[in-house]
Parts: sequence; C-alpha cells; structure tokens
Amino acid sequence: MFATSPYVEPTETMNFPYHNVEACLIVAYDSKNEWAYIAFSEAPNITDDEIKDGYNLIRTRIKWEVKIHSFQELRDSHF
Repeated sequence: MFATSPYVEPTETMNFPYHNVEACLIVAYDSKNEWAYIAFSEAPNITDDEIKDGYNLIRTRIKWEVKIHSFQELRDSHF
C-alpha cells in the first residue's frame, strides 16, 4: 500500500538545468515496514553520495517548514 503526494515546485527558483524540477513524496507500508521516497520529475545532480553493494548512500539536507534536517538516504543503484 502506498500514497503519493502531488508533484510540487521548489519554494525558491533553482538555476539551470534544475529550473523545471518538481518533487513528490511517496510513503509506503507493507504491514510490517514503513518507508518514504522523494521522487523527482528529472534526475537531480546529487553530491556527497557513496556507492555501496547494490545501492547508493546519499547524505543530504532537507528543509521542513523552517528547520533544516540532515539525513541519509539509500538509493537502489538499479534506478
């Protein structure tokens, strides 16, 4: 089971080539685990990632309301 938000634009205009990028939030649940994904309309140029065995470990920050949070994301290298 999953829920997907509508795609939204960034709160501040980004420079080329990211000026048309939008994102949505996907939350999933399989009766045992919950997880969330952020999907982009175009692949962003993500820095500070590390290639692992079958996935990428991405370190980044997000702004939720007024507070900035640091987090790590696992990305399946097959996507």
